[in-house]
Amino acid sequence: MRNPALLSVALLSFVAACSSSSAPTTEQDKGLAGDNGASLAPDTNPDGKPYPTDNIGTNPSTHKSSGQVGARGQRLANYKFLGYPEGNAEAGLKPVSMANFYDPEGKRYKLIMIQAAGVWCSVCKTEMSYKQGIADALKAQGVALITTLAEGSKGGEPAVETDLVGWANRYKTNYPQLLDPGNKNLGVFYDAAALPWNAYVDARTMEILSAGVGLDAQNAEGVKKNAEQWLKWLEKNSAAVQ
Repeated sequence: MRNPALLSVALLSFVAACSSSSAPTTEQDKGLAGDNGASLAPDTNPDGKPYPTDNIGTNPSTHKSSGQVGARGQRLANYKFLGYPEGNAEAGLKPVSMANFYDPEGKRYKLIMIQAAGVWCSVCKTEMSYKQGIADALKAQGVALITTLAEGSKGGEPAVETDLVGWANRYKTNYPQLLDPGNKNLGVFYDAAALPWNAYVDARTMEILSAGVGLDAQNAEGVKKNAEQWLKWLEKNSAAVQ
């Protein structure tokens, strides 16, 4: 079951979510395990450090990117996917897990931005267009951008590889574009009819800083500003989850 309280909190933080034209007839599969090749994704980060296994959950922190330190959030699980790690469909599907982005020392990444999307979702497409012009600047600051494609051209229709190929070719990103068919992994966080879902995660600890459905910001500069505010917050605050 989805957590109504969590969704209510999330809706206060994010606006203008899409609404699918057709609701799925069955409860979406929200299992945590990857399928086939996805299960080969690592459980350790690129430095060989094991992914954290304590305090795993879906509750975001109550920190404010403007500066306030609130209650700690839970850690994001080590979800596993198949996708294009560099956004290039020609490279073929590769296994990718959240462990690839776990960086306790902040050598590669400081902040992780995740967008769950559907091909049918106009707001998801708007967000993708916003990120096209700012992705390089954010990556240079230690931000790992990730998009997970959950649904195809119809609401409730699980995304398949051909959907991801079209998506990747349309936006020509240089950051991960991953399959999450039928919201199998991240569906525990949101109602699929309210895509996109956006989350900010501390790459040092995998603490969920904030999460919610709907448009992250009203323009590209707003998306960039949101990320940079969290980067400043991270600079001022040591890893919140020990």
